[in-house]
Amino acid sequence: MSESTSVAKSAARKPGKAGAPVRRRSPRGEEARARILQIAIEAFAERGYHGTSINEIAKLAGITMPGLLHHFPSKIELFAAMLREQERRDNALFSTFFPVDAGVFEVLDAYVAMAKVNVGRPGVLQLFHLMTAESAAGEHPYRATAVDHFRAARSYVAEGVRHSIERGEIVAEADPERIAAQVVGMIQGLENQWLHEHDGVQLVEVFRDFVDALAARIRA
Repeated sequence: MSESTSVAKSAARKPGKAGAPVRRRSPRGEEARARILQIAIEAFAERGYHGTSINEIAKLAGITMPGLLHHFPSKIELFAAMLREQERRDNALFSTFFPVDAGVFEVLDAYVAMAKVNVGRPGVLQLFHLMTAESAAGEHPYRATAVDHFRAARSYVAEGVRHSIERGEIVAEADPERIAAQVVGMIQGLENQWLHEHDGVQLVEVFRDFVDALAARIRA
């Protein structure tokens, strides 16, 4: 659900010279790389960026440090690659719920659908919230990405509101930016509570109640 990440861009290698041969990874190399990325997702989710070492990731992945550095020459490049991979997965998933030129009711349904998915993958959800909190103050490789994520999340909702106003589906005085901030704030807050107390917070059900109440309030 996020846009292209700034950290991923900054850490990406520059393209080779024109005409230079493209190095292809062997199936074994691809398997090792995928294993490292999966371990990285889990490790960063549990301990954050600063609390995770690439030496630890190498051990967990069953690979030597030179082997890890062959695929990812630095911690920031591993982190960026991990974010790109998670972003690819999330964008592919969200696109299945999100129709083109969707109105606000379709957007809200897409967010509910993603909430249902997220309760089945607490590690990924924890990764996002941990990185968001960790990057809120000071220098952090996820800071720009977090800002992009929240802007994109609000943009999805705001655009849906505008489309619905144009189609006469909701009241004309509905404020796209305010509604967007409310929706994103609600889902983020519920996710954070649910991560701390799975049994005490019904993430999907409470968010669905909020969405239904919002829809009733703005429907034309």
